[in-house]
Amino acid sequence: MLSAGLRSATALPARRAWGRLAGPAAACGYVLGFAIPLRTDYSVFALAIGAAVALASAVDPWSRPGSTGLERAVIAFCAAAGLSLLLSASPARSLASCASLLPAILLFLIIGYDFSSPAQVRTLCLAWSAVALGLAGALVAIGLAHAGDPPTAWVARLESPVIVVPNDATLFAVLVPVFLLPVRRNPRSAGAALGAAAALASLLACVLLQSRTALLTALVCLCALAQLWRSRALLIAAAAVPLAGWAVDRLLLDGRLAAKFVSVIDNRVALWLSAWRMFLDAPVIGNGPNTFALLYLPYLHALDVRGRLPVDDRVIPWPHNLYLEMLAERGAVGLAALLVLIAAAGGIAWRHRNARCRDARLIATASLASLIGICFAGLVELTLLRLWVVILLFVFCGVANFLVRHNEGCTPESA
Repeated sequence: MLSAGLRSATALPARRAWGRLAGPAAACGYVLGFAIPLRTDYSVFALAIGAAVALASAVDPWSRPGSTGLERAVIAFCAAAGLSLLLSASPARSLASCASLLPAILLFLIIGYDFSSPAQVRTLCLAWSAVALGLAGALVAIGLAHAGDPPTAWVARLESPVIVVPNDATLFAVLVPVFLLPVRRNPRSAGAALGAAAALASLLACVLLQSRTALLTALVCLCALAQLWRSRALLIAAAAVPLAGWAVDRLLLDGRLAAKFVSVIDNRVALWLSAWRMFLDAPVIGNGPNTFALLYLPYLHALDVRGRLPVDDRVIPWPHNLYLEMLAERGAVGLAALLVLIAAAGGIAWRHRNARCRDARLIATASLASLIGICFAGLVELTLLRLWVVILLFVFCGVANFLVRHNEGCTPESA
């Protein structure tokens, strides 16, 4: 009785039949469309309409399910961003960079409150697989057709709003556990074939784009997933990735990717030092979102590290470290809000890794492995200026919220 009461307290609100698919369809549609270059972001409008229809279809739209704790983390993150925005060194610039929070929050609400079954989460995974297969496959085709051009030229030819620089291949790396979820659940299904193709194309794109960050992030995600699934075969596959990457590098890239791994110290160190000094000058709320580019060069010149460290005199928009970016632009309050958000979502996924429902276990472990990948890539590359980083962060938060609120066998075995 007590267990049933606890499950009903956190159950998803009841929906009328005509509105049950509005939210999931809008979320999947946004994922399928957000990588397409359009002058007007129609996918955001569609997402907002889907959320509105889902709300209107609720039997009792004013009823409020029990709090998950993750809600408060999301609110704190948004409040920290708003506080830093209000006191920003460049409010207009900061406001423009925070626009990605709108679709991200809508996705969090739809996935966390309107998704009603693991099948809908699996459909969202297939949407990500289709997007990655299309983008990664196109990049591989462009790279093979223009082998003499640098990876930056391949990315420019792709003309995708989410793959702007070669290191944005980290998007594919973070999603590798999501691609493999249908492979684990039903290896002979069409979804498994799509996921496997997306994973292979993604790994090949990471190598061809010569992205150390993407390749290392993929390895971290694969190893984490192998440990969570206790899969020796996946661990062996993860160990084979560097060998396969080395072979492709030798055959097609003349060893350029291997040469990058030999170079340990690059201009990131100067970026990190500049970001740290920015934080020391504004330690509580930072200088405002997207202000690193405005302040980088003056701080770099003040550091006077030329001759001791590699220095890039170009205007660089972010410090290539997500945590230092938060400190420099949003202060200790912003970094704490980000860490609490990730910890809350990761904690939920960790608790549900042994759920009674097999689908919930797979969703939880894949999400946790991807979150680990995000945390790792944040050390050397990620930025909230990238739309896909914000979107993925809130998507996985939404999935965590879904795991808590789903009321059919998705509670941990210890509950």
